[in-house]
Amino acid sequence: MIALAGKTVVITGGGAGLGREIALQLSQAGARVAVLGRTLASLEETARQAGGDVLPLVADVGDPAQVAAAFLEVEQRFGGLDIPVNNAAVYRAFALAEASDDELQQTLTTNVLGPLYCMRAVLPLMRSRGGDIVNVSSESVLDPFPMLSCYAGSKSALEVISSGLRSELAADDIRIMVFRTGRMDGDNANLAAWPEGRLQQFMAAATASGHMARVGAGMSPQSSAQAITLMLSLPRDACVHQLDLCSTLQEVRS
Repeated sequence: MIALAGKTVVITGGGAGLGREIALQLSQAGARVAVLGRTLASLEETARQAGGDVLPLVADVGDPAQVAAAFLEVEQRFGGLDIPVNNAAVYRAFALAEASDDELQQTLTTNVLGPLYCMRAVLPLMRSRGGDIVNVSSESVLDPFPMLSCYAGSKSALEVISSGLRSELAADDIRIMVFRTGRMDGDNANLAAWPEGRLQQFMAAATASGHMARVGAGMSPQSSAQAITLMLSLPRDACVHQLDLCSTLQEVRS
């Protein structure tokens, strides 16, 4: 992990789950870490667990003004930026015909515009020094669950954008990595925003479609964070364009 020592990393959605685990592991590898999220208490808990030089910053990635202010504070605190990890995402299940405006707008704003706002803000900080951008995607782009088609579409859009940026930024020594993760164990803070009865409706639909059987048992967030840490530890003469990480108990799709 020598390659990560002294690097400055920003992780969106860093207050829980995968984002917190990435922060813990990169901090242990010697990186200076800032975690972005909407709840200060959860970000401070990440900083407490990580120890070291971890900066909690309250920001909604769907708000370009808040994103710009957060990255300005990162620059002032650390003097630059080497690795943004676009991990924040909204995960809400709904049938399209019944979707509210808020459900549609939040999904696309957070999952597509959010990473774009963040990447737009960080590129001026990275162009003179190179670095890595990690965009977290989902295996659902390959086999979208019922009631999660908009979520899967938002992650598919992020993957296509990443592919285009890979060519656009190659001359600046900026590696674009897509981390496509499978089902993970642990608490999912997104579920708190689901209306009453929505989880049961989703589980029934996903079981009937066979998706629950295909996705298999979940992985730990620690395992997924370790995979990202290993991706970022590669020498500069190599790059993982896309890593698909899935449970060892997942059903193999033909």
